[in-house]
Amino acid sequence: RRGTELVRQLLAFARRQPRKPRVFELLPALREVAPLLARLLGPEHQLVVATSGAGLFVEADPGQLEQVLVNLVTNARDAMTAGGTVRITVDREEAAGAEWVACAVQDTGAGLSAEAMAHLFEPFFTTKGARGTGLGLSSCYGIVSAAGGRIEVESEAGAGTTFRVLLPRAFAAREVPSTREAV
Repeated sequence: RRGTELVRQLLAFARRQPRKPRVFELLPALREVAPLLARLLGPEHQLVVATSGAGLFVEADPGQLEQVLVNLVTNARDAMTAGGTVRITVDREEAAGAEWVACAVQDTGAGLSAEAMAHLFEPFFTTKGARGTGLGLSSCYGIVSAAGGRIEVESEAGAGTTFRVLLPRAFAAREVPSTREAV
């Protein structure tokens, strides 16, 4: 299983997996994947999923975005060795004249040192020792960047970590009424 996971991450990192972007509403997609995320966390951790943020659409590959969430939640779990809470929220933001959809994954774990923060998205950098491949966050970075977004991180040693995935806001495709006259 570990070898299969490593190969999957390497392929995703190398961007050999084809992207299949589409416009979709983020909050229902998050709620759909929430049971999987809760199982990944296990019974000693609590998952709290946003109840607001409806009507916010993004254009991305849903499967790849799910992979981002799985990586972030797995990292959060590993940072909370004595249990804790992972909170995922969805919100709308405006910055630099653009609208963004922000999906934040916040944990109550150990937090990150300034040194670790400086290398988070580098391939093969890990704080997990032999347990980690160092490809999870670099894969997340590649997926989010390919969708036109960015990832922001706030953390302090001993005070938990928040990863904010910002994606350009898309608008639901609407049917365009036909201009042809009925015959």
